[in-house]
Amino acid sequence: MSNCSYFSGIDLAKNHFSIHVVDSDVKVILHKSVTHPKLMTTIANMPSRSTHIHSLCTCKLL
Repeated sequence: MSNCSYFSGIDLAKNHFSIHVVDSDVKVILHKSVTHPKLMTTIANMPSRSTHIHSLCTCKLL
């Protein structure tokens, strides 16, 4: 965990982004799904934090 009071993660998807924020005690502060247009507004209104972005790539093997 970092020295920030909040730690957030963003799971990237095609149409929606899942935002998960925990405090320094790893207690969930926020867990919500937002659309692309609302992502930047949502992040801008959150307190200072360390943010990590996660994107899971999957592929089909033929």
